[in-house]
Amino acid sequence: MKNSTIINISEVEKLFKEFCKENKIEFSENRFEEFLRFLEIDFYDWIKGNLSQFNKQ
Repeated sequence: MKNSTIINISEVEKLFKEFCKENKIEFSENRFEEFLRFLEIDFYDWIKGNLSQFNKQ
């Protein structure tokens, strides 16, 4: 399997902007970058959890 992008940043930004609008939160690039860092941590934690479950099979 070759390298591929699994998260489309522009789609995440679109969802984040919609969330901000619906929740009356002012959108900013800095806030979005913070959210991306949060997602990155969450993504790696999710992978680690799945690896543990996979190993138990």
